[in-house]
Amino acid sequence: IPTEIGHLTQLRSLDLSHNSLSGTLPDKSWNNLRQLHTLDVSHNSLTGSLPSSWKMPYLEYLKLNDNLWTGWMPDPLYGSFL
Repeated sequence: IPTEIGHLTQLRSLDLSHNSLSGTLPDKSWNNLRQLHTLDVSHNSLTGSLPSSWKMPYLEYLKLNDNLWTGWMPDPLYGSFL
């Protein structure tokens, strides 16, 4: 997943589902996505965990299913993005 997506500071919705993506989600490079409301990375081969450094206060819809997640996921999930 390109870290350059983090430069799209006004992005409100990002759907990367069903793209055969592998690897981990970008960490701090996505912190500029503060306007993001929807993120769908389902149906890929992503690994690791959600970056604890993400700051996405408007995130309302997060779809993560059907990946290869390992490690830590925030609990409650929404609390980590405020």
